[in-house]
Amino acid sequence: MSRAEVSPPAFGWVDLALIGVTTAWGGNMIVIKSALGEMNPMAFNVCRFGIAIGLMWLMLAATETDFSLGPREFRWLLLTGLMGNTVYQLFFINGINLSTAGNTAFMVATAPVWVAVIAGLARLEYLYPRGWVGVATSLVGVTLIIFGSGQVVALTEVTVRGDLLTLAGAMCWASYTLMTKPVLVRHSPLKVTTYAMSLGYVPFVLLSTPSLFAQDWASVSASSWLSVAYSAGFALTLGYVGWSWGVRMIGGTRTAVYNNLTPVVAGILGFWFLDEIWTPLRFLGAATILLGLYLVRSTPRKYRIPRIPRGTT
Repeated sequence: MSRAEVSPPAFGWVDLALIGVTTAWGGNMIVIKSALGEMNPMAFNVCRFGIAIGLMWLMLAATETDFSLGPREFRWLLLTGLMGNTVYQLFFINGINLSTAGNTAFMVATAPVWVAVIAGLARLEYLYPRGWVGVATSLVGVTLIIFGSGQVVALTEVTVRGDLLTLAGAMCWASYTLMTKPVLVRHSPLKVTTYAMSLGYVPFVLLSTPSLFAQDWASVSASSWLSVAYSAGFALTLGYVGWSWGVRMIGGTRTAVYNNLTPVVAGILGFWFLDEIWTPLRFLGAATILLGLYLVRSTPRKYRIPRIPRGTT
């Protein structure tokens, strides 16, 4: 397979889009808190993903005329959807319920590390030492924000199951990020995301059936449905498509490190809407994350043109 080494493109529209993605995800962390007081997590996810998939198909119909995929591409996106929209969601949701907010935030922040590790092992991307320093710096920044907000990161017997599930979820998200690359070479981010999310949604609904029947739908307020709509429209529809565009344009690791801006955005929104206090440690953490992002983003990119593995079932 051909290999290429290029200097990183200048900061531009794709970076602004990824900042928009993390802004949507940061806001999503706040709106979900209120909705989950009235909806169980599985039912909430079924609703928001269903709405997001409908929106994506409408956008795809309005912007493209060719909806076709090759047989191998379809099978590969089925695996990708199962990884990023079925297994990941199951691990993440159940992990949150069994762990603490601090532990969860830290485990999620490891996703860029796993993207870099998996990409390196699969020989999809080579990250120079400067890039590894940036990934580590970003992770340190998230840790500082966690401690600065009064949360604690501590692995205990009580939280270990949730921590392992959340960590597995971060690995699944990293795998999903890289698995989209072979199809993104020939198809738009919107098309790839629409198919992957749709194919991963069906088994998720089947697994969520008990929760759907157990949910008291009459008790769900209008504000909770607005939270569902926000999460579907911004966090999923625009968020996932913007994420795939980033992977296509600047690579998996450089896109993944933007994920660690999410707690910064969530903290800023929490300051404005929830009266959260920003301590000096949180400011230091935010600055450290930005430094790590700059180091990774400005590192030259060495990669190979990805292809769908032979023998995909």
